[in-house]
Order: sequence, then structure tokens, then C-alpha cells
Amino acid sequence: MENTELRATIQTALRSHNSWKPRLLSSIATGKADIPPTIAACDDRCDFGRWLYSPEVGPQIRTSVSYQVIRRLHADFHRSAGQVIRCAVDGDAAKAAAMLESDFAEKAQKLDRGLTKWIADLK
Repeated sequence: MENTELRATIQTALRSHNSWKPRLLSSIATGKADIPPTIAACDDRCDFGRWLYSPEVGPQIRTSVSYQVIRRLHADFHRSAGQVIRCAVDGDAAKAAAMLESDFAEKAQKLDRGLTKWIADLK
């Protein structure tokens, strides 16, 4: 995979994961989710997660520090999103909102920084 293609994949992941907060806010407000919490918590169900675990990711990328860090941060992000959705659909909007602003916000920020760094390292 060429660096240009890899950068584009990572940039798409960055945009799509930044769209999760409004999605979670909607779940908190309505008590409903467009995705089950168990699926949201899986790091291999979104487009980027499927790519991370796909054979398309060659050994050179897979063994890089950036890939390993992002894989961990991405999994943390999805586990946290799943927990927020679980609380929201279980009717505990206050707990879901608190988690959104604490744990989820931290995980989202770390993933954002990690993806941004990976893009910068590829230039």
C-alpha cells in the first residue's frame, strides 16, 4: 500500500470517528441507538476496523509502531462508545452523558491525535 493511499485511508477514519459524538448524543437524548452497543464496542465492525484487520494491511504496516498504537486506541474508542450506548439504551442518560464527556472524550481525543500523528509520519 502506497503512503498516499494509506494517508487517505487514515484521513477517512479520522473523519468517520469524529462523527461518533453527535451519534452518541442522539442516543443519550432519545434512549435509542442506530447500532447495538455490542456492535459499537467491536473495533472490527466499522470500515476502518475492517481495514485494520484485513489482509490488505501488509506486514510492513502491521509491524509498525503506528499501526500497533492505533489498533489499541481504536479498540479503546469503540469499547467506550459501546459503554455510552449501553447506558443510553438502558435508560441511564446521566451516566451515559458523564461517560461521553469523560472516558469517551479522552479515548476519542487520543485516537484523533494518534491518527493525525500517523498521517504526519507518512509525509
